[in-house]
Amino acid sequence: MAVVKLTLNDEYYQMLKEMADAENKSIQDYIRDKIFNLSTIFTPEEAIKRIQNRNFESSEGFTLPDVYGDDWTIERGPAVVFRKKFITML
Repeated sequence: MAVVKLTLNDEYYQMLKEMADAENKSIQDYIRDKIFNLSTIFTPEEAIKRIQNRNFESSEGFTLPDVYGDDWTIERGPAVVFRKKFITML
């Protein structure tokens, strides 16, 4: 996987963070969406919708791969960012 580095001053970083937060996306997902016009199913809102639709109980103990089933095709790096965003949202 290629790594692309973007250096921003504090002001531009804060602007980027606010834009990503406004769409409830990680900075990485926000940039990917803006550059490639891609959206992802791996959002906290989508995960919550799937949890509600499948009637998962918090006492059952489930993981995000359980929630997405065969749709869990996200790579490790973006998956870590997604998990953090999901947990923060709870």
